[in-house]
Amino acid sequence: MVQELINFDWEKPITFYGLVEPKYANLFSSNQPFPYEQWPEEAKLYSLNPNYLPKSDNVQVSWVESYREFVGSEFLDYFFEKLLLLSSPKEVRIIFYFY
Repeated sequence: MVQELINFDWEKPITFYGLVEPKYANLFSSNQPFPYEQWPEEAKLYSLNPNYLPKSDNVQVSWVESYREFVGSEFLDYFFEKLLLLSSPKEVRIIFYFY
């Protein structure tokens, strides 16, 4: 139901993890967002994948984003605006299909 999406805590934080070269690890702080403004263009961020670890000297880092930031605030605003035009949020059901 659309009401469930409206009631969802979109500000709830999500913690992401990655690997970076040691010289970039100091850009990350616990429970802080990704350091986009300080992130050098040449720096690489590797996802944590047990099947592929780029280099053994990389450092694990973490950062947080809200669900709203992850999905995109503009998308959510547009999405809810269109859904609310259909009918009462308690009467509209959404079915997601992934192929």
